[in-house]
Amino acid sequence: MEPTDSPAILDLTELCADFRSLHYWLIPAVLITLILSFLKRRQRLHRLDELVPLDRRFGILVPIRLLSTHSNRWTFAAAFGAIANVVLERMLRSGEFLCLPFLVPAWANVIVHFLLALEVALVHYPIFICLTTDHKIVGSLLGFFYTLSWFVYQVKRTVDTNMAIIVSDVSPRAMPIPAMLCTMFLIVRFLVNFIMVMRRFWSQSQYKEDQELFVSVHHIKYVKHLLKPSSPQVAKSWFQRNIYDWDPFFRFPARMIIMVVLGLNVIYTFVFINLQIIFTFPLIKDLLLIKGQTHSIFATVMAGLVLVAHIFHILAHYRTQMKRLFKGDRTGLPHSVPPSDTAMAKSITYMGVQIAFLFVGQNVLSLILLIVAFVFDIYIVQPLKEGRVEEILILFGNILANVVPFLVVYFAQLIIARVFFLQDRLIPADRHKPLALNNIRAFENVCYFSLFYNAIVGLLMAVKRLLISLLLGSFTVSRIDQTLMPSGVHGLLDSGYWSWVSVLLVDSSHTNPTALSFCHCLLEDRQLYPLREDSARWSSTDRLRKAAELCESRRESRGCRRWWLCYTLLRNPSLVVHRRHGPAPNSSSGYC
Repeated sequence: MEPTDSPAILDLTELCADFRSLHYWLIPAVLITLILSFLKRRQRLHRLDELVPLDRRFGILVPIRLLSTHSNRWTFAAAFGAIANVVLERMLRSGEFLCLPFLVPAWANVIVHFLLALEVALVHYPIFICLTTDHKIVGSLLGFFYTLSWFVYQVKRTVDTNMAIIVSDVSPRAMPIPAMLCTMFLIVRFLVNFIMVMRRFWSQSQYKEDQELFVSVHHIKYVKHLLKPSSPQVAKSWFQRNIYDWDPFFRFPARMIIMVVLGLNVIYTFVFINLQIIFTFPLIKDLLLIKGQTHSIFATVMAGLVLVAHIFHILAHYRTQMKRLFKGDRTGLPHSVPPSDTAMAKSITYMGVQIAFLFVGQNVLSLILLIVAFVFDIYIVQPLKEGRVEEILILFGNILANVVPFLVVYFAQLIIARVFFLQDRLIPADRHKPLALNNIRAFENVCYFSLFYNAIVGLLMAVKRLLISLLLGSFTVSRIDQTLMPSGVHGLLDSGYWSWVSVLLVDSSHTNPTALSFCHCLLEDRQLYPLREDSARWSSTDRLRKAAELCESRRESRGCRRWWLCYTLLRNPSLVVHRRHGPAPNSSSGYC
């Protein structure tokens, strides 16, 4: 074989071919973006409209509303899943710098990575704006053809890659089955949307575009549940207590659903590539057959399962923390939270940071599990296979011979402290004795003589703490909802945890059901009872009188009186002590 046909050269050639092919997708992406932007009308006139008769055309398009989207969440998640393989390849493969027509200097690496990520975002931008555009017919048609073309491109790219792997032994890549399934779902969704819109159009029925409500239905249900009197708690089943308890008053936003889909794609890619390396590549396969192929499979599969459990634990933690924040309870958050500008900036990075932490955590966990599997095989499995049971017994005997005296000394100290060094219970019904010393001289002597022994024990406990921290830390690297740093340095050393705290603060501030319902009521009142043009010249007395007349004219005047009562007590706290707590003589009179 010629040197130019080496696997490294072929791998670089295929990488550059994929890299260049993505550039051509910028042409249809820009055209679709311009078409939909032309159809979008701006609410305000711009200075450019005076120079060019645009008629408020070329409005700003919104790909997705992460804060307010609670409908079509899985459609947007499928849109991100359709591009997950491209995002992961750009994140993992650094050889794309060699495909550029110029040599990238060291100081420009971050800038080039940013431009490459921006290219991927622009290529897939039409998928999202076709889902959110107000012009459903044009958006459905353009989205259908664009996603269909992307599906064909993915199939051809996958076939070519697999052929290159079989023929030339290039570096393995995961088959993008989840991305293809998500793309197929989008194709069907665009086609169904187009058929539904055309049916309404041909039936000549009054068609009204779907609009996102200011307050979602589950938010209204949550507020109604708060206003109801407390009902007796119903016994929960085993599944609700230990697995998942469905809450009808809470829905995960699109941000978290997208994170789940991208995280599962990361896990699938990692497991697929590792298993492909284990079973396909001859050198790795022969090495693992000598040292233990089962260990690698065990570590890979177990790491994937643990990461899947972590993703759902993150969802459960998010729901628990958000429900606390809705009530004003900041339990679980650090005492010092980031300021508003830092929180807003960090919340933007949450999804990308969480995906990166999942990938790193899966690699670290698989390595730790592989080491544990090899150690267990060397000290337990191999001696049993070779009939060297005496070595195992000797090993366990030596461990127990050192552990048992340590436990004896520990329990002896516990019994002595309970019997000799603590005073009697104040009340016989008390479970524990009070923390009051007795026999102080004997206590001082025991502290002195046990100091030298406890120093040796402390050394062993330090090693045990280090090993346990390493093992448990490898399990929780991927979870940025839990900090691994000591208290007080979260913002300086744990940027991932700071992103988690920031996204909680932003989501709780902009999706609080009580605040949204209150604003919704204010907007409805403004539409039903608009203010007069001369209301700006009213005095405070006139405003109160008009408000009182408004309360009297409304059928539901009781709720209005309560709002005014709350407002009056907040502005005049001294009136709280003079408030009547019994029923009024005539409850139908008055407005406060």
